[in-house]
Amino acid sequence: MKRLCVRLSVSLLTFIIGVSIAGSLLYQPPPANRQSEKTTAQPQPSSPSRTNVPSNPLEAVYIEGDELSYAGYDVLRSYDAAEAQSSARIRKNGRTLEMFCCGGQHKNSTRIGLFPFLGDASKQLVIEQYSGGAHCCWSYEILELTPKRRNLFDGERYGGYIGYELTPKDLDGDGRYEFTQAVMSFDYFHMAHSFSVFPRAVFAYDEKRGTYLPANRRFKDYLLTGIEEDLERLAVEREKVEPNNIALNEPYLSAVLQVMLKYIYAGQRQQGWTFFEEEYFLSNKPQIRRDIRQALKDDPIYQSIYK
Repeated sequence: MKRLCVRLSVSLLTFIIGVSIAGSLLYQPPPANRQSEKTTAQPQPSSPSRTNVPSNPLEAVYIEGDELSYAGYDVLRSYDAAEAQSSARIRKNGRTLEMFCCGGQHKNSTRIGLFPFLGDASKQLVIEQYSGGAHCCWSYEILELTPKRRNLFDGERYGGYIGYELTPKDLDGDGRYEFTQAVMSFDYFHMAHSFSVFPRAVFAYDEKRGTYLPANRRFKDYLLTGIEEDLERLAVEREKVEPNNIALNEPYLSAVLQVMLKYIYAGQRQQGWTFFEEEYFLSNKPQIRRDIRQALKDDPIYQSIYK
């Protein structure tokens, strides 16, 4: 429309057509009537932005309402506007059994749903809570409700070391779902968030312990997916390096870490460090090496791989 307005030679007919087209594009149909607050299977938009994880099956099971019932339990979501905090609670026979109070900012910062993580006829309760902030933090609880209530995964156990979306996927084809989350230990590691590297943490169900535990070593091939493309990106960034200006080399450091950390979190620590020593050549190499070691030392996912 702006272009039409400044071109004096345009005809009146063209102007009228342009207005008609713009009006049709700007028109949005009114929203449908809201559903009842109590529901069991409607997808719901999320407040925080999401990572680019394709077709996360959990998005289809989070309910739109504030209450679901399953196996004799009621799960309720609530929001305290004064405290800017959302929460979920599990009730049975009118009595509250457990509370989850980590959601923040908006009601939708807490989401609840049912998903068949264990691959059988029953479903498990998943509670997602977003604490607030531009880039973090998501925590998850997965609970079995039948034949008895028990916790299968407690994301709070890993503090802020894992984050972003929990994504279920049957990686070994046994009918049970594994799931992944991002390792957060290298967020803002000598670089802006936009260049930061997020290795994957894989969790698998441990039959003996009856819970989900880190299992990166079992899924090496999955964790190394895309490493050829990562090496191609590194080759491009290497050509742009300015050795005397460390501040401009964030993309290069990011590309090196992307490959190195894929190796390390896939259980190939020696190969990862060999790659770093052969590839990274900037003057701050001793500091980067030292800080990588410290970040790994503090990370419970890394410790689970090399315990």
